Amino acid sequence: MNKQADEVRRDVSKAYAEAVTATVKQGCCGSTPAQKGIAVKLGGYSTEELAALPDEAVVNWFGCGNPVALAGLSAGEVVLDLGSGARIDLLLAAKKVGPKGRVIGVDMTDEMIAKANENIRAGKFTNVEVRKGLIEDLPVDNGSVDWVISN
Repeated sequence: MNKQADEVRRDVSKAYAEAVTATVKQGCCGSTPAQKGIAVKLGGYSTEELAALPDEAVVNWFGCGNPVALAGLSAGEVVLDLGSGARIDLLLAAKKVGPKGRVIGVDMTDEMIAKANENIRAGKFTNVEVRKGLIEDLPVDNGSVDWVISN
């Protein structure tokens, strides 16, 4: 790894750590609180999808779309969510693949992983795990997933 890439990763990780641990949540596009209405308008999620998730998963959404809606996920499949954070897509994918499927989130920020694990427990998901890692060096075996998503 080069020094510049390490600095960028450190800065990005710090920004996401601050965002996920902040008392007042801000959206990705300014000072507007990241609430369910924002995720519906900017992300293209349905209010029904979001109502089934822990509030913290929605408040900690920093995305710009809905990759789960674009993927043709089916029951029993394995999904890899790159830069998963503590967000909506990880949990929505888990609902789509069902109890026989599995979702693996990969994130480089400890605070995001901790918040994701809180959301997984709060939502009583049993088919989701989050691993610490870099997108350039994934902690996942080759050929072990059916889908890769990222937001």
